[in-house]
Amino acid sequence: MLFHEAIEKLNDDLGVADNNRLTPQREERLLRAYLDAARAGKIVTDAEAKKEFLEIFEEPIYFEENFYSEQGVLDAFELAREFGAIEPVVSLNFPALEDMDLYRRH
Repeated sequence: MLFHEAIEKLNDDLGVADNNRLTPQREERLLRAYLDAARAGKIVTDAEAKKEFLEIFEEPIYFEENFYSEQGVLDAFELAREFGAIEPVVSLNFPALEDMDLYRRH
């Protein structure tokens, strides 16, 4: 499954509208919406789509290109971890902050 297909599937499952496709930090915005929908009782039916979407938060380049601060990365990790823990469970392997070229170092 491709990343954009995973987003479409999750949007359908969780009833999330994605009208701002070119906004910075789009994926974190979607993650927050998915988490809110799941907390409200909506159900993810496709574990593969969920895993494909959450994998972006395991990629240092996502945070580097979007000018995340160290605290911003930690916040995103927590959101991803929380969403990953909701059924179907997806385990995540986050990179170390020390290995990332974050905005704080520029």
